[in-house]
Amino acid sequence: MRTAMTRTGILSALMVAVLSAPGVCQQQAGEANMFTNPGFEAIGDDGLAEDWRPVVFNTGGEVEQGEDGGRTGDGHIILRGSTDEDRAAMRQHVEWPEDARGVTVSGWYRSEGVADRGNRGASVRLLFNHTPGVWEHLDIQQSFYPPADDWTRVEMTGLVPEGTTDLVVELFHWWTPGETHWDDVAIRPATEDELMENMLPPSLAVDREPVPGRNVPYSPADGETVKLNPPPFLWLPSGEVNRNDQERWEELPQNPASWSPHGEVTYRLQVSRSADFDEDDLAVEKSDLIYTAEMLTDPLDPGAYSWRYGVDIADNPTIWSMTRSFE
Repeated sequence: MRTAMTRTGILSALMVAVLSAPGVCQQQAGEANMFTNPGFEAIGDDGLAEDWRPVVFNTGGEVEQGEDGGRTGDGHIILRGSTDEDRAAMRQHVEWPEDARGVTVSGWYRSEGVADRGNRGASVRLLFNHTPGVWEHLDIQQSFYPPADDWTRVEMTGLVPEGTTDLVVELFHWWTPGETHWDDVAIRPATEDELMENMLPPSLAVDREPVPGRNVPYSPADGETVKLNPPPFLWLPSGEVNRNDQERWEELPQNPASWSPHGEVTYRLQVSRSADFDEDDLAVEKSDLIYTAEMLTDPLDPGAYSWRYGVDIADNPTIWSMTRSFE
């Protein structure tokens, strides 16, 4: 490191769905399932699972009770469509606690006669209502899953809008011929780790790969021997620019702060003599950064360093990047 540089300004930011292997446990240990009749074993007078309501949305969709061949036990739900216009779902309302700001829904599904056409077939939709019995949604979140011949576990986590007391879950067969079968579903408040893992969509995730011609590369790159001292620290944004917030926009006329749909985003930067980022080894520690670039004013002492950036969204714990080294 031998040349000094001056400060510059550079800017290049819920409900995720995860498919898991069949051996994965159904829910976090110790967490109670808030669904009633989650295995569809209890049958009502209508011949369908108790505590679940069939909905076909005025289409030709069909709902049937499976009587054998469930993932566990015999009961399961069969949702069927004959055309691209058909939808069928099973719906349950869940009384939601005010202090639970995230939700995780999981379940097992399989498909019959469904073509892989994207955003059709198996789906889970969450409707967030302020008042039970009042069909006004604070938010709607939906995940889609590809056709699966065998029972396959899925899980989605999303942020719960403030004021939600009635969370409606719909298990779908969505706009396509064929069948989707559902069994062993679960719902519970999301853990803090799950919320943080799903806080940012893939397009805005920490440590995502730069897109050539659109993003600057991370700097210093991992393992780089830098030629400038201090080196520029560059990373990719993890939020969205909220151009509708005129007051905030006008405060930053050059390069507006990165913004997240879940709250304002700021960044942290740590440069350390150790990869553990022990407090005694920190050479640089900065917070409340609004740009995805930081130029130091003082050169670093010669030697090897590790650096990382962190993403702060509202009052949530910092999401840290991977550790990158340079000398």
